[in-house]
Amino acid sequence: MSQQKTRWPTRLARAAAIAALLVLVLALAGKWWLAPALVRWQLARLLPEYWDGSVEIADVDFDYTGLVPITLRGLVLHDRRGRPWLRADAVRLALPNWPSLRPKVAVVILSRPTVTAHRAAGRCDVPLRKIPSQWWDQYVDLKALLIERGSFELIEDGRAAVRSPAQDVLLLGSGGRYRLSVPGYGPVVRDMRADAFVVTDRGVEIRRLVGRLGGGRIVASMTGRLAPGGRAEARGQVVARSLDLARIRLPLRGAEKGVVTAVMHFRADGSDPNGVTGHGVAFVKGADLRNVPAAAEVLRRAGLGKLDVMRDSDVEVHFRLDGTVVRFERTRIQLPLAAVDVEPGGTLDLCSRRSATCSGAFRWSRWWST
Repeated sequence: MSQQKTRWPTRLARAAAIAALLVLVLALAGKWWLAPALVRWQLARLLPEYWDGSVEIADVDFDYTGLVPITLRGLVLHDRRGRPWLRADAVRLALPNWPSLRPKVAVVILSRPTVTAHRAAGRCDVPLRKIPSQWWDQYVDLKALLIERGSFELIEDGRAAVRSPAQDVLLLGSGGRYRLSVPGYGPVVRDMRADAFVVTDRGVEIRRLVGRLGGGRIVASMTGRLAPGGRAEARGQVVARSLDLARIRLPLRGAEKGVVTAVMHFRADGSDPNGVTGHGVAFVKGADLRNVPAAAEVLRRAGLGKLDVMRDSDVEVHFRLDGTVVRFERTRIQLPLAAVDVEPGGTLDLCSRRSATCSGAFRWSRWWST
């Protein structure tokens, strides 16, 4: 009887050890085999509904305990012709409420992603069949988006045409307010808030996007849709008010002083920068144009003499946007004692930051002699 009593604790200890070993084996199997296989299977099952192509993943990391349980390494999205559209060294998904029956993605980190647009015969059709709108409310509660060393390239008829430099982009926020910045490059857009943000299978609608930039405010609205055949289209307008040039790095040498108010309507057909067109008008109060090459050329041809007269100027510019090139249709420079109307002809390349001088034609509007 005493031998039976001593055997039960031993048996229980063995059973507990075997159970613990099974749990450990299952956990390791889940981490190294089951979970990665499940992620691959889900992507392979769901992707054809949204993407006209295939996905390649070199490795899947799964972590039970970390805030970033899923990491996709060596991600490549191909179209049906085998051309890459998105490549990333790693895609990390953070789920703060993990483990949970309804985990939501709160943070997305893209490491060295490259978006490649392929254009042939003037058309750039994205192989996107529809937008996974039903996933947005169920599985996404975005708090932060970090793009590490992201770049864009355009392939024109099979040959490289445009490639942007690698740079970081950060979108950070909570409670519906976001902060957008490109570290080391340009100003920071703070307190962004999108009202009536609607995601459907065919597109996205933002009726009002508000943010603070350069001491002023920007308000934008946009409607984007996925046309038949995968062609992306977008329409919208942007209004900027009281932006301080001293706090904004514009791609125009010398434009570092003044307060800007502007409005622009834009249209984008396709997925490359050259497919963007638009028109608008901008007013600059209290600008210092002495170091702007095109303005200095206007002054020289007008015979005004010293550049100091452009220390405190008001500028009105009517422009058109053609891809990455801004074309000045009509420009008026209001000086303390004169106003000069400049005829169309000036351009500004937003990518190369190269500005051409004015076409040379101008006329006096007013002149007061002292």
